[in-house]
Amino acid sequence: MGLLKRDWWHPEVPFAPKKFPFFYGWFLVFAATVGVIASIPGQTMGVGVFTDVLIENFNLTRQQVSLAYLIGTLASGLVLPHAGRLLDRWGMRKGAFLAAFFLGMSLLYFSQADHLARALGEILRAETVAAFGIVLLGFFFIRYWGQGVLTLASRNMAGKWFNRYRGIAIGFSSVTVSITFSASPSLLNLLVETLGWRGAWSVLGIGIGFGVALFIWYFFRDNPEECGLQMDGRDPLPPEQETNEDLIIYRDYQRADALRTYAFWIFTIGFSWHALLFTAYAFHVVDIGRFVGIGRQEMFLLFFYAAFVSVVTNLAAGWLSTYIRLRNLLILQNLTLGAFALAFVYTESLFLLKVIVVISMGIGGGLWGNLNSIVYPRFFGRQHVGAISGFAMSAIVIASALGPYFFSLYEGFRGDYQGIFLLCGLVSLLLAVGSFWGLNPQRKEKPQ
Repeated sequence: MGLLKRDWWHPEVPFAPKKFPFFYGWFLVFAATVGVIASIPGQTMGVGVFTDVLIENFNLTRQQVSLAYLIGTLASGLVLPHAGRLLDRWGMRKGAFLAAFFLGMSLLYFSQADHLARALGEILRAETVAAFGIVLLGFFFIRYWGQGVLTLASRNMAGKWFNRYRGIAIGFSSVTVSITFSASPSLLNLLVETLGWRGAWSVLGIGIGFGVALFIWYFFRDNPEECGLQMDGRDPLPPEQETNEDLIIYRDYQRADALRTYAFWIFTIGFSWHALLFTAYAFHVVDIGRFVGIGRQEMFLLFFYAAFVSVVTNLAAGWLSTYIRLRNLLILQNLTLGAFALAFVYTESLFLLKVIVVISMGIGGGLWGNLNSIVYPRFFGRQHVGAISGFAMSAIVIASALGPYFFSLYEGFRGDYQGIFLLCGLVSLLLAVGSFWGLNPQRKEKPQ
């Protein structure tokens, strides 16, 4: 592992950020955004495009692919808390570099997975078992390195460079992320139609495993202090001059202490529930469209239209987060999630359904991306943010694993998705009520 030697990772190699013509944190927002975007093939947005490809080319049923996705994602979620601790120890730069490289290798593995499945099936004389195992292993790899470590390291790094301007910085990042994520199903579908599914995964694997990994090594830095800089690029305000008490960090929480707070759990459960529902929707988006009467390409385009709503939401949420309590944004996120789910139950007009889906998906996704990057460093400090957000990411990943499988089970039992959407809508409304008490625990640490 000579590549991980200290000299390669010195903050001034290959250049010194403090010599940048402006505060380097703003450039790091861009760099971190590239890292999050590169995780798309490991996110449900990226996987969902290939769901029917896996069903057709591996001779698996929808329930079997969903179960492989469930087990692979659950396994990745269970080991993510350990990854969070390693990120605190190694630094976000090393962690993101390794994650990009191994995500690329995982995509190259998937590009040849059908050959591996057939070869293993001949050895075991059990083609379905072999195909299931190969797909499950691929899901574990891309979910762990993509949705898990690469996303976690990129978001935490950006959050470490800002305090007062964290919401605004994350807002600008989230705008680009929302647009890209929303457009990715259509773009990936076009890539598959142009290069075939094998060629699409190969191109993505090479681009991320080598191109993005090199980009991360070159531009990522762990925190401003190691570069001779300060958060926000300026001296912090004295506590008595701070207009928003939620911006003051009185204490850096250990992970065990953070887990004892109501705020940690209501935000993490809210993020996880959002991941469960939207992962299920993205994973089965073509099949859901078939039931409601909307075509494949049009269903993918709804993600793209929602991106424009996310742009406004991200910028507004980033600005508002500097002045208002984050629990108000969490309440709004859960309300829009409820509207999204219930629209599939009670909306008869296809036009109205598409409008509600686009607006609620855009607002909910914009708030989710913004809050998920802001809340943990603001509520619990930066020192152990990898371990704390790693535990939260584990819950989010596990929830995202359960969603597609629960939806596939319900569809297999009832033949539609209405009942499961109704349940998701009601739970979302309950979470909106519970979010009212999600207050910043730093306020209780204020010296008397």
